[in-house]
Amino acid sequence: MIETQPYIIELEELSASHSDAVEKVQHLKKILERFSREVTRDEAVQFSNFFSRLVFISQKLKLPRQLEWQLQHFRVREKELRRNPDQQAARQEYRSAEKAVEALLLIAGGVSSPGYGASASVESEAASSGMPVPLSSTLRVQLLHCVPERGELLCSCEEPHGAEILVRYTHLLRDVPGEENSTLFRVGSQLNLIDCKTDREGIFTPRFIVLEPDYLVDASALAECFQEYAVTPFHFFRNKFTEKENRSYLLLGNLA
Repeated sequence: MIETQPYIIELEELSASHSDAVEKVQHLKKILERFSREVTRDEAVQFSNFFSRLVFISQKLKLPRQLEWQLQHFRVREKELRRNPDQQAARQEYRSAEKAVEALLLIAGGVSSPGYGASASVESEAASSGMPVPLSSTLRVQLLHCVPERGELLCSCEEPHGAEILVRYTHLLRDVPGEENSTLFRVGSQLNLIDCKTDREGIFTPRFIVLEPDYLVDASALAECFQEYAVTPFHFFRNKFTEKENRSYLLLGNLA
């Protein structure tokens, strides 16, 4: 079990401080980064960036999808606030991110289970207020649920954060058998919807759907499965048990 109490104490001290809002956001991200490094320090997997580390932690701890989305959103927003400081936006971001980090610490410390109360603590203000989703050339979403019988995807938007939309996809898969449609989309995947239109029911119909790659795939380990003399998946597992060398430049996360 991971010792999370020092992080919780530091989080409480940061919350009680009267520091600049942007500085508090930056400090909160440092807490999250230090905690994520501690969680993954004994793992054999190589992490090309903070994004892939958070994805791995979310899978390892079985975090609610909404909580994982909140943490990734905070990672992106902190960079934006660092480039363009905005005190009001920073205060709002800190309030929501603090709840997400606290929920992560409670789950990692065994105080709360992933399925109990964690998702409720990180509900999006946009979703609860019914904020409309603006049409744009690109809309980044996370897949929550696939409904193959209706040819629809239930997704959570990045902006406005947490707003849920229905996306119709069957028009993009006319050459794919119906029973194989749902296998193309995995719950939790990040999708980019290109040139969306909406019908009278408010369902989004994109011109293209771009599926983001899995940043934790080790390309070199997969490549070793395909040799001139044979093709076997056992080379992938052999690679996992051999001594690791620094090959972070081969990870798909860097290529993406």
